[in-house]
Amino acid sequence: MKKIYIALLISSAAAFTSCDMDTEQAGVITIENALKTKTDCDKFMNTIYNNLRSTTAGAYMSRVELQMDKFVGTVNNGNRGMLFSSASIEASNSDVESIFYGMYVGINNCNYFIPGAQAILDGGNVQAKDAEDIKYKIGAAKFARAYYYTYLMDHFCETYSSANANTPAKGLPIVLVYSPSANRGSYPGRSTLQETVNQINTDLTEAYDAVKAYEDNVSMQYVTPCAAYINSYAIEALQARVALLTGDYKTALEKAEDVIGSMKFTLSEGDDYKTMWTTDEGTELIFVPFGDLSEYGSVPNTGATWLTNDDENTSDFIPTPSAVSVYDNGDVRKEAFFTEYDLLWEGNEATGPVFCKYPGNPLFNDGAENRLTNKPKPFRTSELYLIAAEAAASDGPQKNEGTALAYLNELRAARIDGYQEISGLTGANLMNAIRDERTKELIGEGFRMSDLRRWGQGFNRTANYVNLGYDAVLNSFIQPNSNNVNYTPGYYMYIWPLPQAELDVNPQLAGQQNLGYY
Repeated sequence: MKKIYIALLISSAAAFTSCDMDTEQAGVITIENALKTKTDCDKFMNTIYNNLRSTTAGAYMSRVELQMDKFVGTVNNGNRGMLFSSASIEASNSDVESIFYGMYVGINNCNYFIPGAQAILDGGNVQAKDAEDIKYKIGAAKFARAYYYTYLMDHFCETYSSANANTPAKGLPIVLVYSPSANRGSYPGRSTLQETVNQINTDLTEAYDAVKAYEDNVSMQYVTPCAAYINSYAIEALQARVALLTGDYKTALEKAEDVIGSMKFTLSEGDDYKTMWTTDEGTELIFVPFGDLSEYGSVPNTGATWLTNDDENTSDFIPTPSAVSVYDNGDVRKEAFFTEYDLLWEGNEATGPVFCKYPGNPLFNDGAENRLTNKPKPFRTSELYLIAAEAAASDGPQKNEGTALAYLNELRAARIDGYQEISGLTGANLMNAIRDERTKELIGEGFRMSDLRRWGQGFNRTANYVNLGYDAVLNSFIQPNSNNVNYTPGYYMYIWPLPQAELDVNPQLAGQQNLGYY
């Protein structure tokens, strides 16, 4: 059974010998000597970026999507992911446990790096140019820590509101100091949601100040589409996301508009948008963690959840009819996200839809069959358009339905050939249109559970493919316990449980499990 502080100690004892993302790590050094020089900082940052790459793709996104309404399990999936799809999540679920620990491993690496790098600066033995670079790296590490805590809050905590913000034990165990210990009495319990949000926002503010100072005073080299290193616009994108999650619509709109208005990361259109999902290159990609052929094994193969293999005859999970049927004629997303396979199972054969948003980048194949591996794309300008639209349509001093509709129209114009602008949408009709657009744009990217919970909506997942024009035999390809799954608004599985392994080792978490998992 995993124990969080043991796992974190092992992680932080890992080697950091490569100062470039495109060089493999080749050896180990001890924790005591890991951070003594500027070169050590370069090497350690390699691991922080590797952590970000691992946690912005793969199961960290797909398990959320399997749980919600747009995908249904098939009889060929060998029970992979079915506990999510069949609404059978428990505190002992190994995927939930792995995700929880993966995020805290990343947090712990940041907790080790930030004060260690600061100590190098405080020692006064670095040149001015090196000092600026170390300050930038500290900012990037604070961004990474904020990202991990944001993900954890969004999946393991209730949706933030003024009513629950200061209720005890609704937030996360906050760890800011690298101090592994066998003393269980020193382990933290859960904070309040407000304390969790405050920590995220503090890290993001300090990260932005450090990274922006580097851009203003040293180099703008990372302010470019597809940058493999953090830039100030990626930080603002996360600030906008956090603000939307916490109902701070004024900040959400401001931060989203900063990114959009910069014109540094313009929306990809038409064929460029479609190929972006294969090549991992596009004008709207704000941050793309590095990956190349030598590192393909450590880049999550997100596409394997949906495409399974290179034979194009099976899939573990296929899109529900409601996922496929909502796109307008001429919408590039329908062609980019969906294709058809001649599916085989148990002596049956039928043509059916499959999800191909992560088709595999040939960069990772090395002449072999498709490894279904793509670089993560955690921040895209299209998400900022959707945040700006939703924030501008929400109640508050920032509310401006004309602004909201303008952002909605601009995004749709970039996606739909021959698009005719919508006019006159207001109130609930406008908000519903924005929500529908968010669903269409971000399908498969891990937002759906958070969105439905935040909107106070439920769902009933059904998959009758006759209604989509397919042969009735395709319905027998569906796992029965994955079909007709119902979540009512506020259903407890919209929030994941704290891992049972963590409850067993941390006495401060007694009585702090999320409701429904006792």
